[in-house]
Amino acid sequence: VHNIGNPLTPPFSSLVALSDIWIITMRLEPAAASDYFGLIKKLMMLEKHPSEVFIVFNHTKDLERGFEIYQKILKDSEEFDTDILPVFLGVVPGDPLRQAHSVSQGIPLRMLFSECGVSGAVSFMGDRITRSLQKL
Repeated sequence: VHNIGNPLTPPFSSLVALSDIWIITMRLEPAAASDYFGLIKKLMMLEKHPSEVFIVFNHTKDLERGFEIYQKILKDSEEFDTDILPVFLGVVPGDPLRQAHSVSQGIPLRMLFSECGVSGAVSFMGDRITRSLQKL
């Protein structure tokens, strides 16, 4: 959902509405929780939405801080009575040197550096999403 523009305007609205899962990526910033709810408020205006949304914190190594923000989002979700459950998927560590090399080569970072933290995080998240989809 992140970086696709306004999720309520074409062509993004169709893409989002047809998705079985939503993954929101955020950076660890002070406004992360309010940004999440601003987006969820828009997404709930769609006719169809999943019962849960995955949250990923991008470009960070601070798993603890990411989980703290997730806990705040979870607590606030109960207060706002949304029918979308936020699920903490994890963090993707920042790796600017490898990322720059990957971009310059035109090859996904995960393929160039299978042993790096980004690759491990993405593999873990992919497995977890696959398990969630099998429940549908």
